[in-house]
Amino acid sequence: MSLQEEYAQLLSEKRESYPEMKKTRYEMKEILTVKANVERMLCGDGQDKQTEKEQTTDKPKRISRLFFE
Repeated sequence: MSLQEEYAQLLSEKRESYPEMKKTRYEMKEILTVKANVERMLCGDGQDKQTEKEQTTDKPKRISRLFFE
């Protein structure tokens, strides 16, 4: 089997498995969202406010990096 044939076969396998990978990625994202929501509900108000404060202070830096670099 030549290198080009092997590459074509691997590319074909990758394309065939993409829908399953996409579905799995979506499910994982959904599970992580649920996990974060449960942790937020169980954590209490004090830690939740601290986490929210940390998240909001990080966002402007990321946005400015995207536009000004």
